[in-house]
Order: sequence, then structure tokens, then C-alpha cells
Amino acid sequence: MQTKTIFIITIIFSILYSYSFADESTIPDRPTNSAEYYTKQGDSFRERKMNYEAKDAYEKAIKLDANAGSAHFGLGRIHARLNKFDNAITELELAIKIDPENNIEAFRL
Repeated sequence: MQTKTIFIITIIFSILYSYSFADESTIPDRPTNSAEYYTKQGDSFRERKMNYEAKDAYEKAIKLDANAGSAHFGLGRIHARLNKFDNAITELELAIKIDPENNIEAFRL
């Protein structure tokens, strides 16, 4: 149990210092009411350090599709940035559970 906690905390801290390459040009000009739209919007906000806007966008994505693994991953990253580590762990574990291959790869930033 302690090893798992240390592993997750290590991942969270590595996420805090990571960089990703969200391309704003992939976000549609108008909302499409899809989880993918809001996830990309959240990614864009996250890259610009607009944490609360990113959090809102990821939460909208999850509300539209509870199985949106990328949205859970992004929300976990935001919670980590906001020092809400319990919430971060919950979201990151959900992301891995929903889409293990893609989200485990994302941890190898």
C-alpha cells in the first residue's frame, strides 16, 4: 500500500513539472457538446495555466461522458496542480481504469 502511494505521489509530481503539446488549432470554434471538445478545451486551458477554466472544461467533458479517460487524466493533473492530491489520485486512477494503455503511456512524459 505504501509503495502504491509513493508511486502515485511520484507520478503526480512528475505531472506537475511536465510539458505537453496541446494544439489549439484542433479545438473547434464552436462548442459541439461532445466530451472530446471539452477535453481539448481543458487541455488548452491547462497549457495556458488557466487551471480553474481547465477544471470546468474537464468536468463538462466527464458530465457528457463518464468514460472519457483523457478528461479524467486532465482533471487529475489539474487537481495535482491545485494541491488537491486526494482528488488527483482518484481521477488518475479512474483514467487508468478506463483507458489503461493510453493513460499509462501518458505518465511516461
